[in-house]
Amino acid sequence: MGLVVAGPEAAHLYFVESVGTFFLVFTIGNVVIEPGAGPLAPIPIGSCLMVMIYAGGHVSGGHFNPAVSFGCWVRGALATKHLVPYIVYQILGSIIASNLVLYI
Repeated sequence: MGLVVAGPEAAHLYFVESVGTFFLVFTIGNVVIEPGAGPLAPIPIGSCLMVMIYAGGHVSGGHFNPAVSFGCWVRGALATKHLVPYIVYQILGSIIASNLVLYI
């Protein structure tokens, strides 16, 4: 029994993970870029994460971070077939967000 990659029926899970990661990284990038938010930076970052978890947590689990996905996989809360696609889509979402932050 090998690794089974999920088919198109799981595409909505990966899309939600990429969108959530996009908004999280976009918020972090805009908050920490000069002049920055200073000691208030955790407020918009935490607020963004909260909103994204409320918006997509019921669909994909609301990981939005490869380390969280890996941790959920280790404890058995994420199927092996979803681990690699989750991480790939999270990285894609973060790359798009970071490039947009640099562009803006």
